[in-house]
Amino acid sequence: MKIMILSSLSKDSGCWLRAGYLAKALKPWARVELVEALPKTLPSLLEVALTFPYNLLKVLLSDADFFIGMKPFPNVTIPLAVAKFIKRKKTAVDIDDLDYGFFSGWKARTIAFAQKPLPRFFDVITYHNDALAEHIVSAFGVDRKKLYKLVQGIDRDTFSGGDGTCEKDLLFFMGNLNLGADLAPILSAVAIVRQKRPVNLTIVGGGPFERGFKRLAAELGINARFTGAVAKEVAAQELARADVCLVYFAQKTANLYRCSMKLNEYLAMGKKVVCNDFGELKKFQEYVYGASSDLDDFAAKIIAALDGGDGREIKGQAHVRQELDWAAIGERYFFDALKAK
Repeated sequence: MKIMILSSLSKDSGCWLRAGYLAKALKPWARVELVEALPKTLPSLLEVALTFPYNLLKVLLSDADFFIGMKPFPNVTIPLAVAKFIKRKKTAVDIDDLDYGFFSGWKARTIAFAQKPLPRFFDVITYHNDALAEHIVSAFGVDRKKLYKLVQGIDRDTFSGGDGTCEKDLLFFMGNLNLGADLAPILSAVAIVRQKRPVNLTIVGGGPFERGFKRLAAELGINARFTGAVAKEVAAQELARADVCLVYFAQKTANLYRCSMKLNEYLAMGKKVVCNDFGELKKFQEYVYGASSDLDDFAAKIIAALDGGDGREIKGQAHVRQELDWAAIGERYFFDALKAK
């Protein structure tokens, strides 16, 4: 079987990362082509307009048996529809976020209008959050029988664990610095921590909001080092140095339907993680040093984690390495969903 995978978004997005991990996980079982994406995020309409003709041409010229699209934007779903209805091929679309939940007003309505019509016609619709699955059925009109849970995994070859050493009082955040980063509350909490001890903060990742976050860190007086976008191998090296890692989901609708890739990767490296308890993060509370969404409480939990821990991160490491390995996820997806079609 040959599989073609298309990403709706650019190479500095979580969408592209997920596409890459999925492509690697499927390669032992099929010939896989991951279609190139733009190197950096552009305004949404421009990005869709520029990549749509290229993706359509790739689909038209491809001899793939199965076409997979990551996120249901028109630059992916229209080419998938061509594959489905003109080329009579099998198709799947991955819905990994409630993208229009990050916005309000006309922007939310426009994104919803662009994303909702086509997924119901494809053969497999994947998701990674149970609440999102219910929303896909009710709002997208997708037949529940088409749903497949493609969990947010880890690449064990990359995030395999360090040598156990770390840089004392080094806090760490990793992610795409876009609308969903939720880095602003983390920076505010770190500023509270710095009133009590001279912590440092490393921020790995790039994106359209990087400049704004740098400005906010400077205004808050935080000693923050921004690496920009780096290869995942470099990100893992930076992560290995961390003392405590940070995850925060702001209390907004979109975050009820998300999973945190970086949380899984932190735990895969055996790191102490402080995160709040909103949305899907509640399911990881036995593995992390949990806080509420209150920033003073979040800062207090950071200080407590810096002072020591009870080893729950080791149990978390075992959990994600056993249950969330992309190699095993890809094998199950291929045999249970793709080949079964």
